Amino acid sequence: MGVNKVILLGYVGIEPEVRYLERQKCVARLRIATNEYYTNERGETNTITEWHTVIFWGKSAQNVEKYVHKGTLIYVEGRLQTRSYEDSAKNSHYVTEIVARSFQILDRANTTTKPTTTPEPAVPATPIALEDALNDPIPLEEAPIPF
Repeated sequence: MGVNKVILLGYVGIEPEVRYLERQKCVARLRIATNEYYTNERGETNTITEWHTVIFWGKSAQNVEKYVHKGTLIYVEGRLQTRSYEDSAKNSHYVTEIVARSFQILDRANTTTKPTTTPEPAVPATPIALEDALNDPIPLEEAPIPF
């Protein structure tokens, strides 16, 4: 028996990337920044920012497309998934990402929208049609995040 659960609370770092695959299956990918704070030996407060790639499917992906934007504070529950692929130069790459099961927008600016907690059914770990859609790397933007 095992447990694979991830909970994130952070800010969206880039506009969500949404794609419609065969049979109108919707997939959305975004990057979430989480911060950890610590005080060093000189008493200075420092921040460590971690970036997480999150994948949404179906109705959740459509809700992400409608309501989530760069800078949105978001709560996500999901599971870790690691996959590998080969690029055109035959180099192997490994990707670890979070597959979202549910999410909620926590921004006060978005209080006029309906809650977007949407449980999704399990999807296959690596659908064949999805490989081309997800293998494009997302560059880490060095632009400041508004938080």
